[in-house]
Amino acid sequence: MSYDRRLFILVLCLACDPGKKAPSSKPTATTTTQASDTVVYEDWWNMGTDPDEPEKNVVSRFAVRVKELSSGTLTVFLDSASSVDSGPSPHFVLADSVTVSGLSKLDKFTQGCTYGAGPWQPRIGVVKDSVYEHSGRPRFIWVLDTLHARIQALPTDSASCFIAGPE
Repeated sequence: MSYDRRLFILVLCLACDPGKKAPSSKPTATTTTQASDTVVYEDWWNMGTDPDEPEKNVVSRFAVRVKELSSGTLTVFLDSASSVDSGPSPHFVLADSVTVSGLSKLDKFTQGCTYGAGPWQPRIGVVKDSVYEHSGRPRFIWVLDTLHARIQALPTDSASCFIAGPE
């Protein structure tokens, strides 16, 4: 190593203050405490269930789970049972899910959605409304596509969702 290079390193070392730390470019954890995120709405149903006409219920290999948290996060899970599992209590596994965040207290989850003039399909949505027993344009709408085992988002312009009263 040359004399000039050693002298440069020595000057750099002497100029450093051992009590002073260089700013870190790594993100650091904050110490703020957040309130615990609690479940404000939760539901589960088998897609073969008809609550209005229970005599028409059929066993479906698809089930839907919905969980809304106090932070305004809603997650919808589409579960599928194994096609070889034909017992009375099939084992469901996750097929697809969708999560939206930033929901307000006025945003309501609903299973009562229609879409244009197309054929009936199971549709779910989120409507911003404080009035029950009322139809309106949803903020979000999805079709529960059991043919492809997925939850597919739809445009909201041709959709209408109904908010039933609290149970």
